Amino acid sequence: MQKQTNRSSRPTSVSTQPVEERLEGFAWFAYMRANHPVVYDDQMQVWHAFKYDDVYQVINDPETFSSENVPTFSHNVFLRDTIVSQDPPIIADCVI
Repeated sequence: MQKQTNRSSRPTSVSTQPVEERLEGFAWFAYMRANHPVVYDDQMQVWHAFKYDDVYQVINDPETFSSENVPTFSHNVFLRDTIVSQDPPIIADCVI
C-alpha cells in the first residue's frame, strides 16, 4: 500500500494568458461567423465552418463532407484521433 501524502486543498497555480488576450480569440470567431462563416484555407487545404448550423450539417452529412483522407488534417498526428478527424459511425458515438 502506498503512503498518501498530505496535499494542500488549494489548486495548483497555473500561468495563463491575461483575460484580454484570451478574449481576442472570441472576437476573431465572432468576426468569422459574421463575415466568413464558411471559408477555404489554402495553406491547410481544408474548409472551416464557424456557424452552428453549418458545423451541424458538416458533421451529419459524411457523404458530402468528410474528414478522412485530408492531407494536413486527417494525417496530422495531433488531430488524427480526435473527434474533428472522424466520420461516422465513430463520431456518432460522440455527438449529442
